Amino acid sequence: MFQKVIYEEKKELDHIKEEYKLANGTTAHKFWKRGALLGKGGQASCYEFTNSESHVKWACKVVQQKRVKHSVEKQKLMTEIKIHKMIKHINIV
Repeated sequence: MFQKVIYEEKKELDHIKEEYKLANGTTAHKFWKRGALLGKGGQASCYEFTNSESHVKWACKVVQQKRVKHSVEKQKLMTEIKIHKMIKHINIV
């Protein structure tokens, strides 16, 4: 299931609003709060995010838009996503 993440453009991402469609076609929202930095790479940083309602925690990769403006960098990101989609593991979405 693909979920669209909406957030305000700002230097530090503290909260995100996740927008997704339900089976009946209506739009629903989840709100997440950024926690600790878990790791950092060349294109992205990985943070702990906590769901505001359920308090479920997820590790989320945050990619800065300025890092993928060039076609080469965008292609690297798309390749990484393609590889992650092929991995079948309970802890990897």
